[in-house]
Amino acid sequence: MMIDDIALFIHIVKQGGVTAAADYLSVPAATVSRRLQRLEQRVGEKLLNRTARQCTLTHVGEVYFQSYVELVEQFEQTHHQLNDQKAKLTGKLKVLAPLNISHGFLKPMWLAFTKHYPEIQLELLLNNQRDDLSKNQADIAIRIGPQTDSHYQQKKLGSVDTLFVSTERYLSDAPSLSTQQI
Repeated sequence: MMIDDIALFIHIVKQGGVTAAADYLSVPAATVSRRLQRLEQRVGEKLLNRTARQCTLTHVGEVYFQSYVELVEQFEQTHHQLNDQKAKLTGKLKVLAPLNISHGFLKPMWLAFTKHYPEIQLELLLNNQRDDLSKNQADIAIRIGPQTDSHYQQKKLGSVDTLFVSTERYLSDAPSLSTQQI
């Protein structure tokens, strides 16, 4: 693509040569040289006078460089800013979660999440009801137990062993429960 080759040409000039530009861009020098030749063929003029030691602009190369250097710099700056924004997670995250496990079992996870992503405002709606995601305008719901099929994407996060603890007297007074059933 010609735009990419123009950006490459700008880097060759700014870095002072093909090899330096190749190092800067992490591209093989042969690729840089080949793409420069392709650009020169499209333009129909030589843009650089190259020797083993230096690289100088031709008159047409100077015009090209002055015409495109600011555009390429602006394009690359915008590209980097957009990538930085994309990599940085920000905004609100509304989560429905069970009260009974959020204060104990999940508390370390909530704390680690808010520490790792300080730009995210975590809003926890804690209760043991199965509130509707859409009605509450929530992004995520953490549920316990078997889930009915729904149109939401579901993923099993883990399992928690359940332990029934009781006195012997309670068990003896409750004939429908035996230790084998528990």
